[in-house]
Amino acid sequence: MRTKTIAILATTITLFSFIFPNKSKNYVPPGTVEIASNTFMDETEITNISWREYMYWTERIYGKTSEQYIATIPDSNVWNNEFKAHYLSHSAYQNYPVVGISWKQATAFCEWRSERVMEQVTIHKEMKPNKNYPTKVTYRLPSSEEWERIANASYSEKTEKKLQTKYAGASTANFHSPSPDVANTTSPVYQYWPNKYGTYNMLGNVAEMTNQKGIAKGGSWMQSKEDVSVNKNFTYKRPTNWVGFRCICEVVF
Repeated sequence: MRTKTIAILATTITLFSFIFPNKSKNYVPPGTVEIASNTFMDETEITNISWREYMYWTERIYGKTSEQYIATIPDSNVWNNEFKAHYLSHSAYQNYPVVGISWKQATAFCEWRSERVMEQVTIHKEMKPNKNYPTKVTYRLPSSEEWERIANASYSEKTEKKLQTKYAGASTANFHSPSPDVANTTSPVYQYWPNKYGTYNMLGNVAEMTNQKGIAKGGSWMQSKEDVSVNKNFTYKRPTNWVGFRCICEVVF
């Protein structure tokens, strides 16, 4: 099984491949930003293409009819329009946030991602044993407190200047608009501007799951700007088209 797993890792999309920086630099897991010592958060919500990688790996290991693979399939019934058939699979939406997943599916993804990264660590150790490798890398959903602390960060001085001059009056987050000219739905995960930590769309686009089942933060394209605040909780009972997630990553050396 281990040989088969390594072979499949080589053929899948390398979104979570380990990249080890020079000794003079601190290690940062790909796609994340540091929020505390050896603790990181994804820059963006988990995307459709990332979720498809997860599904592809599971299908190759366990088979398309397996319980494991079936458990990875998002609920497309959260959409009642053309997105139902194309949102997850079409290349035009590969960098949009994955939706239609449950809290259980999100936590399973975090476990899978942790295991795949640690497999990469093992491979790199065998190839270059003289490097300083992590002994453990763990992905998980953020607590409400962690999420709020990152979401409360303002823009950098450089971004603030752009928003006051070049982009004055532009929308800074994807909230519901009452305008008939606006097609309210999700946006690409890098659509707007990052905060000082470097995280995008902490408010708007899709609300983000926390480690407390049924509690999401940040609001989404379904809520108006006035209905959203950093401290406000949004509750959900099942997969929806307005709830997604991003991960926290903890690294131990």
